[in-house]
Amino acid sequence: MSWPTSNVVATNLDAGTDSPATARADLLDLVQKFNELRSHVSGFAQTVLDDADASTAQTTLGGTTVGKALFTAADAASGRSTLGIAPLAFQASRSSNSTVSSGVTTSVAGYLTEDFDTDSCFNPTTGRFTPNVAGWYFCSYQQQFYSGLASITQCNTYLYKNASASKLSYRDSSSIQNNNDSVSGMIYMNGTTDYVEARFRITVSSSSPGISSGTFSAFRVSA
Repeated sequence: MSWPTSNVVATNLDAGTDSPATARADLLDLVQKFNELRSHVSGFAQTVLDDADASTAQTTLGGTTVGKALFTAADAASGRSTLGIAPLAFQASRSSNSTVSSGVTTSVAGYLTEDFDTDSCFNPTTGRFTPNVAGWYFCSYQQQFYSGLASITQCNTYLYKNASASKLSYRDSSSIQNNNDSVSGMIYMNGTTDYVEARFRITVSSSSPGISSGTFSAFRVSA
């Protein structure tokens, strides 16, 4: 039998004054089309259709435990976890020296080069990490400072969320010409508009200070 290609005519079945003889012909057509459909449904497909719920149907279809978990994953992060793929994360760093202004809080924008970025969420031009999955992220920034022949008075590292300081670290560094500082912490991101960026500040007694090696990174920990 072939698949039915036309609809059952119902105009002779919708009123009490319809002709029984004509209605009988339409009912026969309905039964024949139903039988045609039934003939195309295999015993296996019938079992799937008879399953009580989606989970049972997945078992009938031979779904694996991992396949079921992936099929029902709430979001991309959960699916990534099911597949054993590393969580959304990035790292950017620098190794060369750059002269900066003393006593000025400065963004890392333009100073870092990506080492890796699993979901293309870090923008080296703006220095912003804007994850596309909501959740708690562990963020970290480490920076090496130098001051030539001058003494470093203080050096600071910051993590800013949406242009507001979220995490801060500072170090008083009198009478030394090289130092480093780091800051880290958990920051919640909404997966759409929230972003985090790293900033630094170095204050010296004289001459021009600079930054050398540094690393900015983040990875998703939980929803």
